[in-house]
Amino acid sequence: MTDFEARIGRLGLAHDLPKIKDLVIADNETVYVSHSEPTIAGARWLKDAGRMMKPKDFDQLKEWIGVPDATAAKVPHAPTFRRRRVPAPHLVAHHDHATKVDYARAYVFGDSTKIARLPIELSEILQHIVIHFARDIVVGHNATLVYGPDNHSVQARHIKIHTGGQIRVNSYMSINCTSLAAKLA
Repeated sequence: MTDFEARIGRLGLAHDLPKIKDLVIADNETVYVSHSEPTIAGARWLKDAGRMMKPKDFDQLKEWIGVPDATAAKVPHAPTFRRRRVPAPHLVAHHDHATKVDYARAYVFGDSTKIARLPIELSEILQHIVIHFARDIVVGHNATLVYGPDNHSVQARHIKIHTGGQIRVNSYMSINCTSLAAKLA
């Protein structure tokens, strides 16, 4: 079993593996991946490329799109909070939405063993996530792949970006792939 197949299996979607196709962006083309309309004139719109999924709790969300604790522990800096003074974990439930999102983001994308168990429900922050699946992603010369703000994760086997090509992300999201090759001639 490949790394890509294992990741899809952890999401409970092993039966969908044969349906996952490549995403190829031709030279000089712009492709916008989002459920909402593109904000870029002339872009090809892939509105149904992502799959909406509902994690049951923060631990499942971390497993699906987050950073494993062992990896996060090796990173010299943790995800930062928007505020300098973050309330104690038992007080988070009484704070505003932005503070709750900060705690959740630090838990999912950081070392969750260093963060007290979140005293809030996942449903207070989000109802679902959108994950985009592609077997291989190829961004051609001077081409642009744009992920809109409603995307949370990309799951791909290989990502290849040719010279002048770019991937733009308009939200806080994770990109998981087995290999990444950039600036290909």
